Amino acid sequence: MYQPTSSEVLSRYLMQCNEPPWTSYFIKYSSIRDDQWEPDLSIEDAFFRAIKVVNLGLPCLAYGIAAIYLIKHREIVHTDKSNIEIYFLYPEDKGSLY
Repeated sequence: MYQPTSSEVLSRYLMQCNEPPWTSYFIKYSSIRDDQWEPDLSIEDAFFRAIKVVNLGLPCLAYGIAAIYLIKHREIVHTDKSNIEIYFLYPEDKGSLY
C-alpha cells in the first residue's frame, strides 16, 4: 500500500484548505512514511526514553488517551495515490487571520 510522506500530507493539506501555514493536527503513524527525522537522534531518543521510564510513560499515555477522546473533527487530505484522514481537536476557523 502506498504511504505518502508526512511532509507531502502537510503540504497537500495546506494547499487544499488554502489557509495560512499554521495548523495542529493528529495523523495515524501507520498512514504515512515519516520523512521529518532524517538526522541521527539516537542520543536524544535514549534521553527521552529514560525520562519515559522514570515517569512510567504516564504523561505520554495520558496525552494520547486524552487526544483520542477530544478529537472532534476529521478531514481528508487528497494525495496523488491515496486519501489520508487527519484529525483535529476542533474544526479550524476557515478564513480567520489568526
